[in-house]
Amino acid sequence: MSITTTQTTLDPGLFEAMKYLNMPHARRQAAELLETARVQRWGPHETLAAVLEIEVTGRQAVSLQRRLRALGVPESKTLDTFTPELSTVPDQTLNYLTELDWITRQENLVIAGPAGTGKTHLCQALAHKVVKTGGKAQWITLAQLEELVAAYRVDNRVEKKIHTLTNCDLIVIDLCRGGDYVDKSADGWL
Repeated sequence: MSITTTQTTLDPGLFEAMKYLNMPHARRQAAELLETARVQRWGPHETLAAVLEIEVTGRQAVSLQRRLRALGVPESKTLDTFTPELSTVPDQTLNYLTELDWITRQENLVIAGPAGTGKTHLCQALAHKVVKTGGKAQWITLAQLEELVAAYRVDNRVEKKIHTLTNCDLIVIDLCRGGDYVDKSADGWL
């Protein structure tokens, strides 16, 4: 089996080696890349660098998509779709938050305010930005966190989730989703 472009054929052994090495991004573009290298008279160093760049870029894109899916926040909730006019957060504070320096300094953030002012959207957008800049973020409602803590107290089988939560740059705990925290606060959790 050979993969052919207009002038360059990818050697089946090279194709299989890239498959064995799990290089799907470079494998898909290898024939085209080799043709470009031939036409532009690239040396081995330039060609190898281009192959590796394609693979690394492809893996980074897949990793980002995987981490964004794992975050569990709607893709539409970004800083681009956040409407500052609906929020009571001052522009200076909003700029400070979106720079994410407070995360590097490990500062805590509590956002409170009336319903419909974009608190949840802002937190989701900040979580998106943390992930897109290479950080780790987790989104969890207070009800989910309470269930996790209760399960931990009973059977100690949730160490992995606790570790995941505590190993993040940003943990967003959505307190007011549907008011589900009110009924359980009498149990001493709040």
